Amino acid sequence: MSTLMATPIGASLRARRYRQQPRINEIKDEDDLRQRARTIKHRATTINVPPTLSSTPSLEQSPSAHISPTIYIYNSDSLETPSYTSISNIRPIRADERLWIDVPTIQDHDLISNIGKRFDIHPLVLQDIATEDQRAKLDTFDNALFLVAKVIFNDNTSEKTCVDQICFYLKENVLITFQQQPKDIFDLVKNRICLDRGRVRRSNIDYLFYLLCDTIVDRYMDVLDQVGRKIEAIEHHLMQKTSRDTLETIYDLKQRRRNTNHSGEHHHLLEGSIRPCCASQRHDRCVS
Repeated sequence: MSTLMATPIGASLRARRYRQQPRINEIKDEDDLRQRARTIKHRATTINVPPTLSSTPSLEQSPSAHISPTIYIYNSDSLETPSYTSISNIRPIRADERLWIDVPTIQDHDLISNIGKRFDIHPLVLQDIATEDQRAKLDTFDNALFLVAKVIFNDNTSEKTCVDQICFYLKENVLITFQQQPKDIFDLVKNRICLDRGRVRRSNIDYLFYLLCDTIVDRYMDVLDQVGRKIEAIEHHLMQKTSRDTLETIYDLKQRRRNTNHSGEHHHLLEGSIRPCCASQRHDRCVS
């Protein structure tokens, strides 16, 4: 036996035995990884925020509850705001028409699935839409564009600065927006469409996409301006009297501003997605 192991055949057997043992470990590791993967629902990135800068709380959605999206079918001469019992009933739009579907919450998974089937949205995109607290990102396809954006806004009821997520799916003459929770952030743009103000009814769907992204950026500016005014008021107070409460307030505001800037790092995605779509469009600010 020792003589055989000393031959080239024996060396080959030793090498084969050596290779087989790590393979057992690899299979064991792969099984372990698969088991871990089953416990992971999604990859997400959250922002560590102080109490005054928080994510919008999730709403408990009953499986039987029905979410009705807002639908606009428009062109330069007409506007329709139909109510459909099913997404599959949305009529085909003409070449001169634009379709905007605003989904107020992503809690209705059946609705998102039906929209995906109706407009041929890739399953991975649908999974991203239904996933909360993602990184901001921009995906481009042959015939569509998908953007995950963060919106920061002041909640007047709780007096907190909230971070929420909005997804955009853009294709020819069709724009679909998915809000994490219902908000009135796009009401000004909706009023412009209904009242036929500005150029939105006479422009391509990419101009509407630009206006909505511009609205998100404006909310960032509102939050930063509010924090700046509070800092100026505290600085004025410091000139008169200094206390521990004042120092804690300054620290809290600095944390809010730092996290706001961190959340706003995806502005280059908004600019990068808007620029090719609206290169021929002049800037048209939202006015009431």
